[in-house]
Amino acid sequence: HSLLLLIATSHKFPKPERRVRNRRNITHHTQLQTTTTKPTQHKDMASEGLQYPTKHDVLCGRGGKINEHPGNVRFRAIVEEYKEQYNLASNKNNKANISRDVVGQIFDCGGRFLKKDAMTGRWFEEDLDHALKKTSQALREGAPKIRARAVREGKLTAPASKKSKKSSTSTLSRNTYQRQTSAMIL
Repeated sequence: HSLLLLIATSHKFPKPERRVRNRRNITHHTQLQTTTTKPTQHKDMASEGLQYPTKHDVLCGRGGKINEHPGNVRFRAIVEEYKEQYNLASNKNNKANISRDVVGQIFDCGGRFLKKDAMTGRWFEEDLDHALKKTSQALREGAPKIRARAVREGKLTAPASKKSKKSSTSTLSRNTYQRQTSAMIL
């Protein structure tokens, strides 16, 4: 009897197949996977999400309640500080660094970028790529006005006008072109 107990405790039986639900409500069949497909730093969020975000979190989505959330108010304030610098940056690398700085400020105060799952009503952390895309989009809002103001204030030179390489026929409106060609036929 003790020999059976010794064999049973020393033998490693394969783990039973587990069903793990990720934030998109897709079921994965696996023996080893125990986390969602989205990377997260918080174990409690890995499979169950959060019921309530903190005041430092940035909520992704639409609506007045999301805009009024303290984390989103702070996010927009940080974005406002960087908008001019971002929109006047000379290349994509500089813009990417500015986006990283904004996201870093959110992370430094303990904030995360969260999205609400419509099925469960719980909040799940978005990956870094999504956070950077959201930040870059927010930084681009109002870009033409920012650049125009910078030109007026002498902070930026006006771009040279681009001359069209198209033939004169292609620059005509469709109706004008049709009238001209039909007049030639008559």
